[in-house]
Amino acid sequence: MIIKKYNIILSRLDINDIELLREKRNSLNIRERMVYQEVISKKQQLAWFRSIDNIHNLYLIIHYDWKKVGIINGKNADFNDRTSEGGIFIWDEEYLNSIVPVLCSIIMHDYNFYVCEFEKTFIKVLKNNTIAIKFNKSFGYKILDENTSDNYFNCVLYKENYIELINRY
Repeated sequence: MIIKKYNIILSRLDINDIELLREKRNSLNIRERMVYQEVISKKQQLAWFRSIDNIHNLYLIIHYDWKKVGIINGKNADFNDRTSEGGIFIWDEEYLNSIVPVLCSIIMHDYNFYVCEFEKTFIKVLKNNTIAIKFNKSFGYKILDENTSDNYFNCVLYKENYIELINRY
């Protein structure tokens, strides 16, 4: 699967990219922003890839300026409940604070809400990741459990909230 929009190409993660992804995901600056922060082995990465290579999980490599700069996903899709869980990380520092994460998020939300017709999508964000919290709130995500003892927030975005927000622009 390939999605092209806004001069961005999103291509489905395949086995040829899992080592690149593992290398980037294991870097300290990425790991410290993730709920799971352990170093991932080659064996673990392969097992993980085999477990997500199905219709319920869509992991897409982000290509911009002819480079692979990050990954975005819609995972654990439930086609009966019309829900999924999302995530993104940009490993190329040049694009981390650019328009690229915003545009990729719009593409993925549009895919989830208009193509898959999901009603809501969930994310997990570390409580100390104030940049990610602000970023996701700008899309309309709401924190579900502010008083949890976990080190992360569970957040939800409802289709109608996203559509209302995106139609303002």
